[in-house]
Amino acid sequence: MSRKPPLITDQGIRLLTETDNPLHYLRVEYFRSRRPGTPGSPVADDGAWIPVTRRDVVGNSVQFAPGRRCDFSRVALTTDAGMGKSVNMGWLHDMFNEPGRGTLAFLIELASLPQVGPDFSQKILLPLLRQAERNGERQLPEDQAIRLLDRLRRQGRLVLLFDAIDQTGGNEGAIRTLAYLLGDTHWQKCRFVISGRPHALRRHWTVLFGANGDGWRFLQLDEFTEPQQRLYLGKDDQGNDRIDRIPEEAREILSVPRVLEYLQRLSDRELTEIRTPADVYWKAINRMIQGGLLADEARLLGLPVGSPVPRSVQRQSVQQAFKLLGAMAFEMVATRVPRDLDPSSSEEPTGVPNFRGVERGQFQKFCERVYERVRKPHYEADYTHFLQDVHRLGAMNDVLQQGLFDVDSSKSEGLDQILWRNRTLQEFLAAYWLSQHCTKEERATAKLNQWVYLADDPPREEYYWVWRFATEMPADAREPESWIGAMETLYGPADRRPSEMIYRSWIPMEQYAREGEAEAMRVHHSFLGEFEEILAGKHGRKARRVARTFRDSFITLPAGEFRMGSPPKKQGMSDEVQQWFTEWLERSQSNPEDAARRMSADMVFSPGKPGERERERIQQFLVAAIRDHDLGARAPNCSG
Repeated sequence: MSRKPPLITDQGIRLLTETDNPLHYLRVEYFRSRRPGTPGSPVADDGAWIPVTRRDVVGNSVQFAPGRRCDFSRVALTTDAGMGKSVNMGWLHDMFNEPGRGTLAFLIELASLPQVGPDFSQKILLPLLRQAERNGERQLPEDQAIRLLDRLRRQGRLVLLFDAIDQTGGNEGAIRTLAYLLGDTHWQKCRFVISGRPHALRRHWTVLFGANGDGWRFLQLDEFTEPQQRLYLGKDDQGNDRIDRIPEEAREILSVPRVLEYLQRLSDRELTEIRTPADVYWKAINRMIQGGLLADEARLLGLPVGSPVPRSVQRQSVQQAFKLLGAMAFEMVATRVPRDLDPSSSEEPTGVPNFRGVERGQFQKFCERVYERVRKPHYEADYTHFLQDVHRLGAMNDVLQQGLFDVDSSKSEGLDQILWRNRTLQEFLAAYWLSQHCTKEERATAKLNQWVYLADDPPREEYYWVWRFATEMPADAREPESWIGAMETLYGPADRRPSEMIYRSWIPMEQYAREGEAEAMRVHHSFLGEFEEILAGKHGRKARRVARTFRDSFITLPAGEFRMGSPPKKQGMSDEVQQWFTEWLERSQSNPEDAARRMSADMVFSPGKPGERERERIQQFLVAAIRDHDLGARAPNCSG
């Protein structure tokens, strides 16, 4: 059954109140800090972002503190990928064009904007105006339309919304056009709204925003709350919430709107089969690829040269699409790029995985590196065939309305840059490559041992979701030799081990060992036997002494029933604590998110990603308790 998701019009939106140094708050990692299990600083917010309403933005003014107001004549909407920037730009476009508002708004894709100057109205706005049949009225003659645009511009009643600055790639003409309009006094009274990810704003900071971002206001979108997720996924055929078909463990990434967009493509039965976040992406991407390959231009992907266009999608095409996407994702993760820094910062760039993209000028060399990963056996000595399949990926992506890459290749000769629709999609496909195709030589070249996620090592937190997806990769997406080889990196001797990832990979590793996979048996035996080696002194006297102390501290419990916990009469809140909590709920009603953030700031959590996920769950519980005024709400199970 086809379901059209609703527009979530109450998605949270926040205003950056800091005006002296806004660039400090626009670092890429800060926009991922609130999401469970993603790298970022817990102090990125620092109280500088406050909630505002969409009506405030459209109304052009808001008071955010006593005596402090701001206008929204220059607005940049910036979020991490997959948060709904384009959807919300479309919503703003519709709101500005509401009858009776007195404004005329144009939504313009920056990627397709040519370089123009004083003739911007005639070359860009006039065709858009003539395409629109507002209220069913007949279009104005051209001379009247030009005079209308000129009058509205002089009156400041034109609103120009430029979407997706991060998709301009090598189209510097679009940036020059935008910079011209922003600097031209003839357009000074008009409102401008720009959307793009933080790295794109930073890249064009001086040209578009000036040295200090004077006059600009920065907005970011909140992730979906649990009620919003329920509303978006809708009901099943029995009238029950579809989200309830997904276990709690797999809901960690459902706060990202684009993940829910993927889930919309799945049937009720497929939702029931989901157990982990990796299942979400495996099922959704399979469905997407098969849909994209229905296009005639894409259906030859993965088939031998000279093959006729098949009448239906071939399994070989699906497999090859996955392989190419996985190789691209892995190649980017294995490539180190400078970390985003403030232009004024003296800090030296530190290499981080490439989660940004591959621009047009870098694309040829990037393809050559990917070709070396996938050359055997499919493209042996046939680089042209490989490039044809890469461009077929572009055709497949266009059919999916840019569901994989934020790149429109229909306006070029094929795929010529890479900008993943969201980071998590790239992380999953890199994990797929690790699990299915990655060789021992590739693991060594990519220095996989330096990727190993450690909870208290911030640089390695960049790789959390790559490992999370790999350890929980569905059996259908795992090739035993590749997957076991990758997981061996986690189990090998080390001063510190990623205990979370070992735990998540344990069951499939144990199953492979039981089935007789030699490498799994070796990894399993080595790991389980290591404690005995330590007790035997093979890892040094100090380690042996610690191990013996640990062993001797074990307490033997007699067989039978063992009851844990406090007696019933000592459980629950005391009257005093309950009264305090009730009063706190009352005081917090005006801003539940801020109250939850402040309360959780005083709590102690484990370091790294586990602590971030615990903090997120606690905050979600507190927000729900405040909004529902429900002391009996079920608290999350965590150690914070």
